[in-house]
Amino acid sequence: MLRHLFSPDAALGPEMLLWGEPDDLRALAERLTRFADTPTRLPLTEIDACKAADGGTILLLPAGDKLGLCLASGSASIFHWRLSEALARSFAASSLSLADRHPASGHQYLDSDADQEIAVRLSLNEYPPDFMAEGR
Repeated sequence: MLRHLFSPDAALGPEMLLWGEPDDLRALAERLTRFADTPTRLPLTEIDACKAADGGTILLLPAGDKLGLCLASGSASIFHWRLSEALARSFAASSLSLADRHPASGHQYLDSDADQEIAVRLSLNEYPPDFMAEGR
């Protein structure tokens, strides 16, 4: 199961951690590719077996005039991840590349180089499935 967790106080600044197994990263890559083909508003939780560890929501949105991940205006738990077609395809390729490293562990930053962007770290086999599970 692909999980995500927002950490406002990570070592290098605010960060959204996405973690899972190879199949989870492949499912993310597939969804990002479909988003690139047809960019429409989509909650990341609509990816099969994706869940927020902290109750937050990530919405994939067409880039418009902004790129990257940021908190939605007036919200503490809804995040807008605005991606261009090119970024969605690039992030899909990065996700597949990381998944192919299995059984090794590692991570990849999905960075759009936008100002005030929340860093997105995609992790493979670095955290157990129940890391930061709700209610823990």
